[in-house]
Amino acid sequence: MSLAEIKTAVETLSADEVAELAAFVRERENRAWDKQIDADFAEGGRLSAVAEEAREDIRAGHLQVCRDRQNQSSVLEAFRRATCKRAEASAREVRALEEPQFN
Repeated sequence: MSLAEIKTAVETLSADEVAELAAFVRERENRAWDKQIDADFAEGGRLSAVAEEAREDIRAGHLQVCRDRQNQSSVLEAFRRATCKRAEASAREVRALEEPQFN
């Protein structure tokens, strides 16, 4: 089935079915994201050095546990925003590569 056929089929779905499909797609993307993060932070992964730096900071006592729930939420929200911005930039880069280039 082509992407065009899928888009046409989605147009025929009820609101509840669209919500279920959206949840499915989000869950699929989340699993892929988790897999990528695991690979990036694994030994030899592209972010393994960052993980090791964090471990060293923990061992040296340079990090503090955040016990304030509101502050935790703020930190997590800032991380989410930064992650979303990077994902949007990556999507733009992919779209640019897919667009025909005219000389």
